[in-house]
Amino acid sequence: MFAFCAKNFRSRRINIGMDEAHRMGLGKYLDRNGPCDRFTVLRCHLERVCALAERYGFAPMMWSDMFFSLANRGNYYGPARPPSADSLGVPSNLKMIYWDYERRGYEGVCAMLRAHRAFGRETVFAGGAWAWYGFVPHNAYSMEAARDALRACADNGVRNTFVALWKDDGAESSVWSVLPALWAAAEYSRGNFGCESLAQSFRAQFGIALQDFLCADAPDALDEEAGICNPCKYMLYADPFLGIFDRTADSEKSAVFAKMRKKLVKLCGGRFGYMFRTLADLCAFMEIKYALGVRVRAAYRTGDREKVRALLPEFSKAERRLRRFMQSFSAQWERECKPFGFEKHDIRLGGLLERLGHCRRRLAAYAGGKADRIEELEEDILPYKSGAEDGKSIPFNDWLHTAAIKPEL
Repeated sequence: MFAFCAKNFRSRRINIGMDEAHRMGLGKYLDRNGPCDRFTVLRCHLERVCALAERYGFAPMMWSDMFFSLANRGNYYGPARPPSADSLGVPSNLKMIYWDYERRGYEGVCAMLRAHRAFGRETVFAGGAWAWYGFVPHNAYSMEAARDALRACADNGVRNTFVALWKDDGAESSVWSVLPALWAAAEYSRGNFGCESLAQSFRAQFGIALQDFLCADAPDALDEEAGICNPCKYMLYADPFLGIFDRTADSEKSAVFAKMRKKLVKLCGGRFGYMFRTLADLCAFMEIKYALGVRVRAAYRTGDREKVRALLPEFSKAERRLRRFMQSFSAQWERECKPFGFEKHDIRLGGLLERLGHCRRRLAAYAGGKADRIEELEEDILPYKSGAEDGKSIPFNDWLHTAAIKPEL
């Protein structure tokens, strides 16, 4: 890998990763070697990797969480500090990347930066522009976190920072969707923390008002005080009969999607219009799909077959709107990405479309007296997880566990 990178890239900075290796020293390693000090296991591996990096002229860096997590029994941000890098034998040419995507608050970041300085290796900071929680970005949250973090970096002598744009579980959001968060991070790193000047420079650079672009966040902002939540991912795929996430839905919020769609439609022209079209079509679908399972179960539980029949057009409308969303989402992907990876969206969205049709046909059979009951709708819905509040959005970015009905415990 180092040989390949040395041949194909000019930069001699390289990230060797090593984050979240929570089973390090366990599993097969434990079977083969018996109990070992886990810091020692990490050091021995790093010595080999860093020696290879040096052979090819690379200056390696790694995510720092394993050192701090081991000291805090799995909690990266815990109060305990690991032994110093020198005492652990950490190679001297290795930089530590402190990654923190969620923390809001200047003091908390400062505390972690001080802990990294005490560790004894140069620190690089990695923030996040939240583009990895479904179809919708989370710019406002990212900008607030970046503001606090980059102030802390400036005050603690951290000179190298970068912003991560992960694409977990499908890479659904537009690659441009977090442009405001990236722009803000760039401005903050220059010491420009003024909201008005930020908005002015954004419009001058990209030809669209910052507040207009931030409408891209709107479809997931049903519960702004809850932080990072993504109902437009898990409620989109949630099964209308099984209802695993139905208790997180508030039926009255369905109307919010119609208002969001109207705002987004107005932005469908210009350079980023195709992205806003995808989000507008998403909102059109979610207006129906968001609480469809809740409404179906409520109608069925009355025992009134006519109330069930009245919902059949809603399923048909949802299927039509899903097809439209699939078209705009496909067009967005084709414009921005290589074709590899879209096959999973054909499977996911195509499966959802077929499931909606299947549920509609079963409801029609029940409403027409051809079926005595719908087994799934006979079951009571339990809370998504212990302590979850009814009607409150949650963070859940895992299509497989949504489709396979394996909720977090």
